[in-house]
Amino acid sequence: MNQEIINKLDEIEKKYKGQFDEKLKEAKKNGKVNPMALSIFLVILAIGLIVQVSLLLSGDLENVTTVVAVLLVAFVGLVIVSLKKDKIDKSDKYNAEYCQLVVKEVLGVVFNNIQCEVDPINPNNKVIYDEANFDKKYSIIKFNSAWSMNYGNHVFRIFDVLTEILSNSKENNYKTLFKGLFGVITLSHNFNCEIIVNSESETHGKSELINIDSLDFDKAFNVYTNNKQAAMQLLTHDVMDKLLNMKNRGFKFEFRIINDKLYCRFDHLSFDNRAVFAVERGMLETHYWSAMVFIELMNIVEKAIYDNSLRD
Repeated sequence: MNQEIINKLDEIEKKYKGQFDEKLKEAKKNGKVNPMALSIFLVILAIGLIVQVSLLLSGDLENVTTVVAVLLVAFVGLVIVSLKKDKIDKSDKYNAEYCQLVVKEVLGVVFNNIQCEVDPINPNNKVIYDEANFDKKYSIIKFNSAWSMNYGNHVFRIFDVLTEILSNSKENNYKTLFKGLFGVITLSHNFNCEIIVNSESETHGKSELINIDSLDFDKAFNVYTNNKQAAMQLLTHDVMDKLLNMKNRGFKFEFRIINDKLYCRFDHLSFDNRAVFAVERGMLETHYWSAMVFIELMNIVEKAIYDNSLRD
């Protein structure tokens, strides 16, 4: 990362950090009361009052002290719940807003003519994600934001996405399958097959695990495909060297080519219910490097297409 990029990220961080701090203070101040806890203490208080009145009317004064203690506890609990507001509702909202603004500017360092979708609930987002077949088992999918960028003759679509699955844990109803950036671009060549490159050992429908005959690459990546010839044409020694270099630089990513689409996922913690993550310096750099990985992957594939005379 050169000094110009560092200065630009410093500028973005400084620009939004102060605004965010004010928004977060407002969120903490105006957060909603926890409705479940409020209902529980109200019910206890109501039942306690009814029992207390019944005891007084019946002349049973022995248990009055006990009921008074219960009423006191319920009242104190009610006061605490009323004062201790739930900050998540508000900060979730600001996280989405600032993620759209901040990440838009970070991605704008890399891409031209960037556009940011205000509504991440667009149903087409889920359709695009499902087409890549990354998570076939997820129970819930959420989008923080979605962006559309131009790079040369290519259009990138990048999403901040979270997928979850039902959990057997008593503490959490769901566990995370994936949390990070997901992107898609249209290539200049239709491979008419599926090629998957990842670091996980898993099965992929009709695609079979193949050996690339490169000790280092086979150790670092798994390659699945339903067309070995197309996969071997794509994964030249030059391509494998570049992918290994990206992995050795610490990037945790996986990608797949389905016909003429290149899909990629980049793991990180951008999707979080604390808005602070949208403006932290580490998160700004993560979004920058995510964009660079997407571009690098596209350039690698496009060069392989050109070198192998695969263009239509």
